[in-house]
Amino acid sequence: MMDKSMVEQQLSLLSGINWDDLQEVERSTTGILQELATHKSLLSQFIAAVETNNTLMELSEYDAVLIKLVLFDDRGIRLRLHIFKDDAVDRAHNHRWTFAGKVLKGGYKHILYSTEKELSTALRYTDLKPVVIRYEKAGDGYCLHHSFIHTLHAEADGVSLIIRGPSLKEKMIILDKDTGESWWQYGAANDLTAAHKKNAKITLEEYKEIVSFLREHNLMDL
Repeated sequence: MMDKSMVEQQLSLLSGINWDDLQEVERSTTGILQELATHKSLLSQFIAAVETNNTLMELSEYDAVLIKLVLFDDRGIRLRLHIFKDDAVDRAHNHRWTFAGKVLKGGYKHILYSTEKELSTALRYTDLKPVVIRYEKAGDGYCLHHSFIHTLHAEADGVSLIIRGPSLKEKMIILDKDTGESWWQYGAANDLTAAHKKNAKITLEEYKEIVSFLREHNLMDL
């Protein structure tokens, strides 16, 4: 088993790979995610360290669907733990960065879309065409290019790890199926996202509740 410092070193080295090349991303991230998924004590060290790291706490956030706990941040590379809320259905969206993921608990239906229209706030959910529908379950891993629009229909209390690469563009598109709205969401460095669309920061009390949940579900050492 690698120790925490070795994993951090491997994560930092990911800043040197080509995050537009999914094959290279898959080769470079699979071993790290497998190590963390296999060794609960190692993952627990990353989670426990967040409590006293102001930078990681500030980056950790949640929205109506998902809790995002940031476990590592260096040179544009982030390791995040995702916890899905009750039977969560995500809005259709792409990303500013390519990422690799591994499901630790539960699972979700994963839908990837194509569209012939240009990405803009004039784009609507009804303009999207599903091209891949698959089920990601505990133990599964995958990589997703930043250009793809997708949605997740997650089981309640599902948990996954992701490694995200550096931002390759300044904004991402979000499309709401229920309201018909679409909008741009920006990165923190140039955040023009409407205030009511922004995610909320995780408080210390909420962090402690996350830790209790993870221990209860045997995903973290006691």
